[in-house]
Amino acid sequence: MPTDEKKTRRLAKLLSAMDSNAMTSDEFVGHFQTVIKYVKEHKEMNEREWSLIRSAFSMLADKHTELINSKFSEAHKEHSAKLQKALKEQDLGMKAVYDRAAKLPEKGDKGDPGKDGRDGRDGKDAEVDEEKIVKSVIEKIPKPKDGKDGRTGHSSAAPHPMRVYDLSTKTDGTTKIFTVPKSVSGIIHMSDFPYVLCEGNGYTINAARTQITLTVTNAPTAGSQLIYQYASMFNLLT
Repeated sequence: MPTDEKKTRRLAKLLSAMDSNAMTSDEFVGHFQTVIKYVKEHKEMNEREWSLIRSAFSMLADKHTELINSKFSEAHKEHSAKLQKALKEQDLGMKAVYDRAAKLPEKGDKGDPGKDGRDGRDGKDAEVDEEKIVKSVIEKIPKPKDGKDGRTGHSSAAPHPMRVYDLSTKTDGTTKIFTVPKSVSGIIHMSDFPYVLCEGNGYTINAARTQITLTVTNAPTAGSQLIYQYASMFNLLT
């Protein structure tokens, strides 16, 4: 065997002895397969955990929506009951006024002659003058043709009839400005939080009182319920 070849083999043995941590090809492949298996198991575990997280989030969202709908329904029933009570009391009050006006005499008798030759200002004629003034004012109040305004079934002679205007078809998640019927006052009911908005504390209204701007942080979500409950202008049917 040539001398150079012998030297080369000895050098190879020496290097092998010095590097005791060197891996063979089979050892490298085995370790690499172990790493691949760990990465795969870790990925599957993460996917299972994310699936559980998504399920939990979906369940919480459903419960939150159910709670909001329940609270909105309760608030709507409460306000509707109060509104019906107020309208009933208003109708009874106006009926009493008309009944009293119908009983007023057409002409009052003159009082006893006064010292200066004129009709007396004290006594019976003073009472009649007051009744005539009341009747004159009441007669100027426009009466409905059939006693109903054709919409809610309540007397249209009420000073400020309460009405409801549905804005739910206009909710899209971004819009905060809405056109509404002209009113003297109003309140907004939402299915999103906060559930009730008042003028100056949740929304503003323009000078013509025909456009409202929500001042809450988030616009009503798309498809959510948005109701404007308002007192319309005197004898206004829109």
